[in-house]
Amino acid sequence: MQLIITFIGVAFFAMVIAWGSIPFIIKWAHRTGQLTQLNNRTSHKVPTPALGGIGILLGMFVLIPFLDISLPIAATCLSAIILFTTGLIDDLNEINAKIKLVVQTLSALLITSLVYKLRTFMDYLAFLKYPNYGVL
Repeated sequence: MQLIITFIGVAFFAMVIAWGSIPFIIKWAHRTGQLTQLNNRTSHKVPTPALGGIGILLGMFVLIPFLDISLPIAATCLSAIILFTTGLIDDLNEINAKIKLVVQTLSALLITSLVYKLRTFMDYLAFLKYPNYGVL
């Protein structure tokens, strides 16, 4: 029970950090001119503050000391940092959409290959080794 309460408390604290940092990031973006410019790629009607990913990453960093750093957690954090960096570079200097797609796909493959076991076709045919199980 104590572990659940700790988890909820830490997750809430991370949310407060992420949510609470956004107004400061918005003010900073306005002050420094870090606004998304209107173009054919955006759905915004007015220039919108960029760099909101900083708040999300701050919230994630609050969680890290409380995590048991294992390979899945490390892969997820590394992937989040890769995605954040890509978004930050895109906010500051527009990146070609194809390059962003490649980076995002590689990041997803990183998590998929390290966190989840990729099943091969033979894994699905495992019932052939044990004919009494799994097949009616």
